[in-house]
Amino acid sequence: MDFFLSEPLLVLVRFGRFEQLLAEPKPDAKYGVLSGLWHHAQGMALAATGKPADARAHVDAIRAIAERLPADLMADLNMGKALLEVAARVVEARIADAERKRARSRSGSRRSRSRTSWRTASRRTGSIQSVTTSALRCSTPARRRTRRPCTAPISSATRRTGGRCSVCGIR
Repeated sequence: MDFFLSEPLLVLVRFGRFEQLLAEPKPDAKYGVLSGLWHHAQGMALAATGKPADARAHVDAIRAIAERLPADLMADLNMGKALLEVAARVVEARIADAERKRARSRSGSRRSRSRTSWRTASRRTGSIQSVTTSALRCSTPARRRTRRPCTAPISSATRRTGGRCSVCGIR
């Protein structure tokens, strides 16, 4: 039942109201799932506000609460332990993202999107091609008549049509 009491916390996390989250009082320890989700909300807020070390303490607290929960405790339609494990992993991901952004801003060398190389798979041949984001092009290896790769730029209109290329029609 304490899962439903955590809904306001999850709404604050969803809409990024981190200052309000940090002001929320800690719930009673007898409500295991609510306490774990409070730690989740606090960890998300601390990671988003640039305090990843403090957020890690909340991840440890979530895992400690999950270990103490009974194995058959349900939180809505999910097992309580599984729910808190997911909550801990989400906070860890937010911490990693915050640390990556922090390291990037410290180094002062932000890589522009144009230098990032992605690998895409062509459905027709199963081959993997390297595509640079500065010139996102259709990844069809060769048009039948010209035997040259399709060089149609992938535009926002192409993305709106489900990713189909306007020249060769391949996704």
